[in-house]
Amino acid sequence: MKSCSAVRSPAAEVAIPLCYSRVVSFTSRGQPALRLCARLDCDLPHMALQTTFDEVQAMLAAADQGLRDLSLEQIEQLCQNDDSLSDERLWPSTLRSRFFDATPIQRKELHWIVETHYGALVRDATGDDFWRLSALAYTRVIPLRLGYDESMGHRSADSIFVVRSVRRIYPTSPLRSLRLLDVGCGTGELLADLALVGFTALEGIDVSRAATSRAAKRVDGSGAIVRCVSLRRLLEEEPASLYDVVTLCDVLEHLPRSDVPEILCGLRRRLSPAGLLVVVTPSAITGPHDLDFLPRGCATGGLHLHEYRLRELRSVLHQAGFASVQSTLLNPSGRWFATPSRSAFLVKLALERILDRTPFSVATRFTEAFYFRGIVCRRA
Repeated sequence: MKSCSAVRSPAAEVAIPLCYSRVVSFTSRGQPALRLCARLDCDLPHMALQTTFDEVQAMLAAADQGLRDLSLEQIEQLCQNDDSLSDERLWPSTLRSRFFDATPIQRKELHWIVETHYGALVRDATGDDFWRLSALAYTRVIPLRLGYDESMGHRSADSIFVVRSVRRIYPTSPLRSLRLLDVGCGTGELLADLALVGFTALEGIDVSRAATSRAAKRVDGSGAIVRCVSLRRLLEEEPASLYDVVTLCDVLEHLPRSDVPEILCGLRRRLSPAGLLVVVTPSAITGPHDLDFLPRGCATGGLHLHEYRLRELRSVLHQAGFASVQSTLLNPSGRWFATPSRSAFLVKLALERILDRTPFSVATRFTEAFYFRGIVCRRA
């Protein structure tokens, strides 16, 4: 097997082994060096892409060049294509053909490269530039993710947590009477699960047309409404009526940390007086979670702009005006201690300090068993 040589820069100090003989380098600050991402010109059994990270980055940069002067509205209109991989304005033909010829493993690796490329651009952007680049990034990244993972990482425990949270706050209200908005609905896994247990007034939004088209098919006949719209556009709209529940599943980590309080305030204004916000987001204790090859404790390198610990998440929610932060003590898929409560959340806060100093494998087991992903809070 031929070894793949890592590219190094003067700032690189640590080489982390990746699968097989690939390596990826990191700067002294723990930031993944974009040009140091694993090269794909190795002669490995599962690789046929025969292209380097630098070449893919150059293809994307050239494709971006023609879109740089477009307004946010024009970018969003361009991203409405259901199958963006067939649009030559969005995808270089060489890269597109290699994607269609690739195996699921190769598509995952290509996804990592493209996400790393746009992660760097989105992380440095602000204001309208962030939303423009974000719309473009997800229009390109989501089809790649769907090429090997149709559920986009959805977990059944997340659906169970949402249902248990709603039952905790609305114990006597029939589920069909509650209006629920799923922000970042992806391919509609959560919406479909909620429809099965009795929700009828469901609405989901996502920035990716590739995702929302699949979500609409998944919930067809349930009465759920699925729209392809960005979170920014949603917050600019005047809501026809207030929601009883808003869910943010694997969304918060994709937003700029400085903008999160304002975004949460906007969602809070769309909740009824007794409304409920359910947040599911990966724990920073075992992160980063956006690119699998990054070691624990390293800064995120893809489109996860910031991953949270529970203490920080509580602070952000309080800053946005939410109250009574709760969680389940154990994974909601189990039978015991699976009802959200404030005391369970306080126990997790105490555990969090301990897990920061434990080996990665132990911390991962604990965060899974105690479901550090999910919290729920009420509109104050």
